[in-house]
Amino acid sequence: MQTRFVPSLVVICLLLAIGLVVGLVLWATIRPDGPDSAGQTTVIPTTTPTTTFAAPSATVGAIASLKPFDPGGDLEENDDLAPAALVDGNPQTNWETECYTDRYFGKAGVGLVVNLAAAATGTLSFAVTTAPFQLYVYASSGATAPTDLADWGRPIADRVVSDHVTTVEVPVGVAAGHLLIWFVEGGISSTCSTDHPHRAVVGEVAFTGSG
Repeated sequence: MQTRFVPSLVVICLLLAIGLVVGLVLWATIRPDGPDSAGQTTVIPTTTPTTTFAAPSATVGAIASLKPFDPGGDLEENDDLAPAALVDGNPQTNWETECYTDRYFGKAGVGLVVNLAAAATGTLSFAVTTAPFQLYVYASSGATAPTDLADWGRPIADRVVSDHVTTVEVPVGVAAGHLLIWFVEGGISSTCSTDHPHRAVVGEVAFTGSG
């Protein structure tokens, strides 16, 4: 009896070990990443921080104007700096928000509206020169840009996250006349004070039409 029981016990232990390994693999595969895992998140990998930006080959005249978007504040956010964010190959010419104590701005967010000369599909690109940051990109086909965030609908780029300065490229698959770069977190800026260190900075904004 003993000589038969020992091999059976070895087989049972081996099967239990295999089952444990399979269970751990399945758990690692299907477990959620965290509280924000319900939404789609684009995490820009950590690399050597980008400090210079090459001007993309943008469609000439594709962008008619840029305008800050601050529905949760006083409706203005350094409006006079907005034109400086247009692509020109110079990383020093940018639009920037005010300086904030809170990296989340103490409100829903703040953004920059890109008004196109005509509704089009294509690619929106822009450089973000403060980090870390979180942003969304929205598109509207309306005759005028929405003045309320809820009227922009669902974002076409859902929660873009980075811990370093970088260039963001967003495909625009539906014909849109207006695009919104909406920041919900602003990075640390050396041009702000230590008690108000946070702001979002955008430059090299370009739109390349797909046809």
